[in-house]
Amino acid sequence: MAAAPPYAGAMLEQPTHTLLRTGKPNRLRGMAAGFARMPAAEKAALLAAWVLIGLSALVLRLVAFRRLAPLLGKTIGPNVFVPLIDARQTERALLIKRAVRRAACIAPFRSDCLPQALTGAVFCRILRVPATTCLGIRLGSETKIAAHAWVCAGAIRVTGGLSFDEYAVVTCFSTARLARAEAQAVPGPQSL
Repeated sequence: MAAAPPYAGAMLEQPTHTLLRTGKPNRLRGMAAGFARMPAAEKAALLAAWVLIGLSALVLRLVAFRRLAPLLGKTIGPNVFVPLIDARQTERALLIKRAVRRAACIAPFRSDCLPQALTGAVFCRILRVPATTCLGIRLGSETKIAAHAWVCAGAIRVTGGLSFDEYAVVTCFSTARLARAEAQAVPGPQSL
């Protein structure tokens, strides 16, 4: 019969609370403490973004994208049109950006660029921030294609990072209110 290793008893005698100081429980404790320190608006935005990313991931699995496109706004084609926003809308866009980024980091479900873009676009519509959602592609080595989705509002990249430099825009969607204003600003063929 083999003798137990000398450290076996020490592991059993170790108090359980020290186990919380290592690994994932420590990360969860840090996240909970960070959440507790957040202002109420940031907490509400994070919770809303987390729910919206989860719903977006679920809906993307169940529904064809063409049925979801109206949530992103009016299709404006490959023409990139980034709306200008005022100071109040900039604050809201930054709040959405932080909330979506944080929610994507802690989501146990799909939270890549498309659910984030769908969440950002819906969130911008809810908070009345004019935004443009873009879908783009990048040709990689050996003719592999990478797709990406991102949302911008003014100078704020709500989701997707510095995507205009890396991806060719295939199509864009802008908020319906913005698309109506754009249609009124552009003279039609009758007025020329």
